[in-house]
Amino acid sequence: MENRLTCHMMGKPPHKQAHDSSACKSDEANGRSQMAQHMVLLGEEFSACSALLSALGNENRQAIFLDLLRNWGGLRTYEIAEHVGLSKPTVSHHLSIMKKAGIVSVEHIGTVRIYHPNENTKPWKTLSQLAWKAYRFVEEEASKETCQRMLTFGKERNIDGPDASN
Repeated sequence: MENRLTCHMMGKPPHKQAHDSSACKSDEANGRSQMAQHMVLLGEEFSACSALLSALGNENRQAIFLDLLRNWGGLRTYEIAEHVGLSKPTVSHHLSIMKKAGIVSVEHIGTVRIYHPNENTKPWKTLSQLAWKAYRFVEEEASKETCQRMLTFGKERNIDGPDASN
């Protein structure tokens, strides 16, 4: 997203933006196709994070994950069940989903299973990058919407730009 499409990126202070409608017009011409490309890329990245988001989209799994974070040394299923107030089979089901999503790992010691937050940081980094890109995309789109409102405002009042007289 290096190629910024917003008025505020023109290097002018915010109070002068209202006078530069020509910059908004040229931005609008290229903006639609670039916006579509950005949306496709964000969609692909979102899909890559969907398992993680889905796994953490359930309140019970959030409680389980927080319990594991508070007890970094690991916990057995029955310990988690006691801490979060769920049955052992329910906790096992949620742990299975979280394990498939890559946010929980299990250590087998004989017949005992000890669950930990997965130490692989790649899913978290990917999610963090997706959140940042989505934030930037929304921020840029909001700025373009502001440009469009400025153009509409100017047209409604017959204002052409910085040289227009009152």
